[in-house]
Amino acid sequence: MKVFLDSSLIIEGLKGNPEALRILIKLTKLSIRLYINSVVASEVVYQLHSKRGYNLKQLEQHLLSFSILETNEKTINLMFNLIEKYALKPNDALILATCKQYNISHLISLDSDFKEACEKEKIILINSAQKLEKA
Repeated sequence: MKVFLDSSLIIEGLKGNPEALRILIKLTKLSIRLYINSVVASEVVYQLHSKRGYNLKQLEQHLLSFSILETNEKTINLMFNLIEKYALKPNDALILATCKQYNISHLISLDSDFKEACEKEKIILINSAQKLEKA
């Protein structure tokens, strides 16, 4: 099972959101690779370091513990297609495009904007610890 983590999960987990923490704890017990892309890294650093003063070195270490997928021309083309199809925000579309390009079957996010697009694109959206257990 390939799993992509949206910035909402990482940000909320580091802020202490109970549901995000439950998901992250369950993920640590599973032996699966967790993926992010540069958009997720950028959003985490912006929200937690730039806006809230979190330690940059600690954020760097945390983010580098994930496998980071590259964005290329194919990803950008998919992004535009997904924006047009589902009226997604560009960063959300880029995250979903990355999942599609790299055949990632599961997206973990607390962002409800992914619901329709994930369903139609056959990517399983996990937004709770309970759904993670079922997956």
